[in-house]
Amino acid sequence: EERRIESVEDESKIDEALELVLTASEKAEVMRALK
Repeated sequence: EERRIESVEDESKIDEALELVLTASEKAEVMRALK
């Protein structure tokens, strides 16, 4: 469970970084690819 929390925090940081360089549609594609 602790590991899961870290993963969520990492995803949040990744999401913030992606917003700087990607459009919403591009970000959605990347997030799907990462899953």
